[in-house]
Amino acid sequence: MSALSAVGLIARQVFESAVGLRPPLPPGVPGPDVLAKNGDHRYYRRRFLKYGPMFSTLWGQRISVCVVGAQRGKRLLAQHAKYLLGASVELEPMVTHGVIRCMLGDTHAHYRKVLLAGMRPELPGILEPNLRAIVRDVLDTLAQGSCEPLRAGQTPLHAATERVATRAMVTWMIGFDLLDLMSQKF
Repeated sequence: MSALSAVGLIARQVFESAVGLRPPLPPGVPGPDVLAKNGDHRYYRRRFLKYGPMFSTLWGQRISVCVVGAQRGKRLLAQHAKYLLGASVELEPMVTHGVIRCMLGDTHAHYRKVLLAGMRPELPGILEPNLRAIVRDVLDTLAQGSCEPLRAGQTPLHAATERVATRAMVTWMIGFDLLDLMSQKF
C-alpha cells in the first residue's frame, strides 16, 4: 500500500467513525505526533498518559486501537469476541477440533486441561535455545527476501510472525522443532 493510499484509507476511517458509519474510535486519532513513534520507545507510554488505557494509533499503515492492561484486554476480547477476527496459529491439522479458543463446552474444557498440564514452569528455560533458533531462522529467511506469504494478501512480515508462532507452539508441545527433524537425512 502506498503512503498516499494509506493516508486516504485512514482519512476515510476517521470520517466514517465521526459520522457514525462505523463504531467510534477511542481518543488519540492519528495526527502529526503519530509519525514520531518510530524509534521512540516512550511513544506508547505518552499516548497512554495523554489518552488513558484505550487509544488509537497507526500500526502498519492502518488505524489500530491499543488497550493497556492484560485484564482490560481480556475483558474487551470476551465482550466483543463475536466482532473480532484475530490472527491465530493454524493448529487445525494437529488438533481435530480446531484452535482451543474456538472450541466450545466440554471439548474446550478437555483440551484446556491437557494444555495446562503440559505448561511446566521449567519449559521456557529448557526450550529457550530452540525458540531463539526458530526466531533467528525465520528472521534470516525474511532478511533474504524468501519468506513467502502463507495466504493471499499476507505481507512477508506477517507470514514470518505466523511461522515463528506456529513453530514455537509446536516446539513447546512436542519438545523439539519439527524442521530440525525433517532436515536430517536418514
